[in-house]
Amino acid sequence: MTVKRKKAVKLKTLKMKSVKSKKQNIKHKNKISIKSAKSIKFARKTVKSPKKTIRKTENVSFAKEEIFYMGISNPIEIRRNILESARDMVQFLQMFEKFRIIREEKKQATLILKKQIKDLNIITNKLKARLPKASMRYKTEKEKTPEPAIIENKKVEITKETPIRSEMPDIDINDIEALETELKDIEDKLHFL
Repeated sequence: MTVKRKKAVKLKTLKMKSVKSKKQNIKHKNKISIKSAKSIKFARKTVKSPKKTIRKTENVSFAKEEIFYMGISNPIEIRRNILESARDMVQFLQMFEKFRIIREEKKQATLILKKQIKDLNIITNKLKARLPKASMRYKTEKEKTPEPAIIENKKVEITKETPIRSEMPDIDINDIEALETELKDIEDKLHFL
């Protein structure tokens, strides 16, 4: 044999060995994968060939489940207790639904209220912007409620002959200025309090 021929034979034998080892690996990988032995009747078997993957479904037999029976004393009471607890759960769920609905209504009402308050703030800001700017003094509660003055009861006889004056009495300018100064003094005292 020539050297070329020997090399060709060696290559063929190497290829055949690699194909055999691949087949052995495929047989080893062809184990059935089972997720749950109780619930699966059919399992998939994966067969891998060098060109493509083939999936087959096979019937797999499992051992039957063992069934245990247990005697219950007072089955009527237990059934009644189960039904009562189920009824209580349904009532709790109904109460929770009502609570959830009320919570949603409350959220909606608070959102509406926040929106209205925001609108009112915008409107009041617009109003303040349009009003003329002047220094106005706000009256406090003490100033709003005047202190009762002590008035002496004097009996005045009114006769029909007394004419009613239509004119205002003459007031001196000095008296008005004196009243204004007294008013300022009182306001200053109130500010210090």
